[in-house]
Amino acid sequence: MTAPRSASSGTGTAHPGDGAGGRFPDLAAVPVQVPSMARLREALRGPETPLPPPRGVREAAVRVRDLVHAERFAEALYVAERFRSAPAPPSERLELLRAQLTAALAAHDERGAHDERGAHVNLAGQGDRAAHDDRAGQDQPTSPQDLVALQELVRDMVRTIEDAGAPEQASATLEVLGPRLRRLAAAPSDPSASATAASAAAPSGAGAPRRHRRRRDGDAIPPGLLAVVGCLELPRPGAVDVEQRALREALVALPELQVALVDDPGPLLAVRYAQDLEAIGWLPEATRLALDVLDEASRLEAREGGFADATRVVVSAHAVLARTLLEENPLAAVGHALAALEGLREVEDPSLRVGLITELLRALVRCDLQDQATFTAGRLASLTRTLPHDEQRIEPLLAVGAQRVAARRYDGAMVALGEVQSLSAQLRDRRSRLEATRLLARLHHEQGQGLEALDQLRLAAADARWVADDLFTPLAERPRFIRAELDAEALVLRHALDLGRPAEAAAASREVVRRVRSERGTGSLPDALLWDHEADARIGAMIAEGMRATAELRADGAADAADAGDVGDIADAAGAADAGDAGSPGGTGGASGTRVAGGPGGTGRIGRGHQTDGARGAGAKARTPYEKARREAMATLERVPEGHEARASYWGAYLEDRHAAMLAARGERARALKAARRAERAWRQLGREDEAVRIAEEIAHWSSGGAPRHAGPSLPIDPH
Repeated sequence: MTAPRSASSGTGTAHPGDGAGGRFPDLAAVPVQVPSMARLREALRGPETPLPPPRGVREAAVRVRDLVHAERFAEALYVAERFRSAPAPPSERLELLRAQLTAALAAHDERGAHDERGAHVNLAGQGDRAAHDDRAGQDQPTSPQDLVALQELVRDMVRTIEDAGAPEQASATLEVLGPRLRRLAAAPSDPSASATAASAAAPSGAGAPRRHRRRRDGDAIPPGLLAVVGCLELPRPGAVDVEQRALREALVALPELQVALVDDPGPLLAVRYAQDLEAIGWLPEATRLALDVLDEASRLEAREGGFADATRVVVSAHAVLARTLLEENPLAAVGHALAALEGLREVEDPSLRVGLITELLRALVRCDLQDQATFTAGRLASLTRTLPHDEQRIEPLLAVGAQRVAARRYDGAMVALGEVQSLSAQLRDRRSRLEATRLLARLHHEQGQGLEALDQLRLAAADARWVADDLFTPLAERPRFIRAELDAEALVLRHALDLGRPAEAAAASREVVRRVRSERGTGSLPDALLWDHEADARIGAMIAEGMRATAELRADGAADAADAGDVGDIADAAGAADAGDAGSPGGTGGASGTRVAGGPGGTGRIGRGHQTDGARGAGAKARTPYEKARREAMATLERVPEGHEARASYWGAYLEDRHAAMLAARGERARALKAARRAERAWRQLGREDEAVRIAEEIAHWSSGGAPRHAGPSLPIDPH
């Protein structure tokens, strides 16, 4: 059994859809019951080891494909050779020969890759082991002996198809595979063997086949038949769009063919098309097609003899549904993932099994089935050690880390996510590191580790920015990473303000504004969403500048207090410093100090005395960046897009409130009271009575000469 584009394979005969998007099909018939722990344990149980030997040619063909996907090519070829001469119906014999050809080509490509690059080709989760760009091995040296063996395989396939009563399909198979053999003969391992290799590559008695070769009845091979046979016999191309076009052509042509075919290739081609639709994001269409495939598979299996690749097709369709239904109907996704795993009773393929368990775990987490998810995560974490390649371990470990964060098992999550970060750094996989750092930031935040969360968020923003600007990132995927960058920078801004780090907050604000300016009008993200991020960033920059200015004022006040101590007024200076601390605003994300403690008595007089000298000049100088940031925030709010007036009104009231607190902290009471009254009116117009009452109490306190007690409202989680 071979895996699909992500974690298995599939089937179906429905015609492909014409457009992206749309609604999901009616899922009334989809299994939606909560799985019992007994069923879960049975599904996660590994296969019997060692597996029993195949009992016939059809089982041997399935085993060969499984071994190919597990990259055990020598074993695959051994099993194929053992059963190649066994008696069997032509349809079953053709299955085995196809599997053997796939194994031989994959073994050839792996040898070439190992010789030239010293690395094994890893295609786990991408379909058949030979499901790569069919140019992958064409430049690798091929020995004459290998070419002779491949030629003999092709001859046997053609004879078997003819024996099954499908001469047109036999001619099309020869037409499709001939160019493949000639490409392999183009680079022989020994230059002196060129003539031998070239002759070996030519089908016996026929010479080199040509396009649209004539059949005995004088008719050309139908293009639709060539399309169908090409999808069946050639390795799957690495580019999804290339394969999608070929499969679509084959599926459209299949019902119109007036020639006999060995078995029904519709289910296998349709499930592969569903995988490609899923890969390009057409989830409703992929879901419909996979459901149709299951219906068609049930009908075909009910007939005598079943149909070729039945198990592989059914498992693949369930695997597609386990992924496409994850967001729309996670409980149904759980059912399909379990059904796919239950179809792997006699499959020894760790990468395929781990891929399906990963999808199952994600669906269980979405359903909030904590007991089942915890058990599955433990099983998955242990199975990742059986995978042959490090890059295959990243997705399962990410799923384990996400489940453990959701379950608040932070120590276990740190182990899994730390391993993902290490692996992604070695493999230069910034996308995976982005997901790991976002989860680690959430983990640290939930544990109250603000600085650690801030560090992870900054790393996540940098990775998202790198991927978004990478020239190899497809244009269709770029908006997702731009949004991830903006979201990460917004969280950096918030955390930096909460932690009283204005420099880092201002840097995050600048990154948001830079990205918004570069993307505005390009259509990558809606302009309204970009405005939301810019407004948040501008307000955050204003708060950061206010924090910086207030910190400078407090530093000036401390220096003046020290000067006062030099002339013998140490006691009053200490009182002024204490009063200033008492007036420091509380809460998070705002100005964190006050210049003047304006109560009656000696401390108030000392504060006013200091403001008449250098401190006033320092305050004016510190106000300049703050006022600039405030003007930029106000200008952004004036550019409110249609439909976002309520958000702009909220931010307008918020801006006045914070401005009032900043002015009060500087001792500019008259201006502070005016701004506070404007903020109170705005809050009442928005129906935010809690904020209006708070600012009204501050106005009364300031009017009576009291020092500011608050820095204004903290940054909201949701301003609406």
